[in-house]
Amino acid sequence: MAEVRQHGGAHERRASLTSIAALVGTSGLERDLMQAIDRNELSLNWMPIIASGTQTVVALEALLRWERPGSGQVPPDMFIQCAENGGLIEKIDQWSLETACRTAVEWSHPLRVCVNISPTWLAKRHLSGMVEAILQQTGLAPERLQIELSEKRPFGPRDIAYQELSRLRALGVHVALDDFGAGYSSLERLANFPVDQIKFDRSFMQRLNDDRRVNEVMGQTIQMARRLGISCCAKGVETERQMAFLDSYGCEEVQGYLLGVPTEDYL
Repeated sequence: MAEVRQHGGAHERRASLTSIAALVGTSGLERDLMQAIDRNELSLNWMPIIASGTQTVVALEALLRWERPGSGQVPPDMFIQCAENGGLIEKIDQWSLETACRTAVEWSHPLRVCVNISPTWLAKRHLSGMVEAILQQTGLAPERLQIELSEKRPFGPRDIAYQELSRLRALGVHVALDDFGAGYSSLERLANFPVDQIKFDRSFMQRLNDDRRVNEVMGQTIQMARRLGISCCAKGVETERQMAFLDSYGCEEVQGYLLGVPTEDYL
């Protein structure tokens, strides 16, 4: 039934060994994910974010990891999608944010900590309240926290999303549009939502300097963001040529394997 709805209805779908195996695998993944927090199977890795101008680390992004017993590391895209479909994402996001904030308080340098949160929080009007409560519990200064919302996910009703994001910024928290350019309404969200930073999707880096149109889009978007008072961060930077292009257009922050890899600990 889910496949029929996904493909527009008005036709039939029959169960196959492949579809049954996929369903069983997904339900098993969801069942194990429900217990992952209680079993201490989740962890955070830290990806350094570098200021282009000074070549210094200015922030760390918290990357969620899951070590599933008997299966090893599960790809984040897979288990996060499973968590969203199964209604588990709020519990996992809350764990990620609280763990990241508690960890950041102990760092020797007051770097910004960037945490990915599912946009599903916005429509429920719970995001700002949850963030405020965790900041109070952990003692992290609001200006050190950046909440990142993937553009690949729907934000729900525009007015409610706007209100929630405005409340976040009123707390002093930074807001970033993650995976910018990979969604279906990049400019609409940039024009209508209060954000502090856009983070370019890795797909742009893969074609940068090899595709004139990508170069033009990147360059013009960086300049437009600067005129709007919004900073830019490029993800997936792996070559000096990419770095030189971004620096020439004034992209403020970069991250990628050219500059640093995710680590389990940062002090």
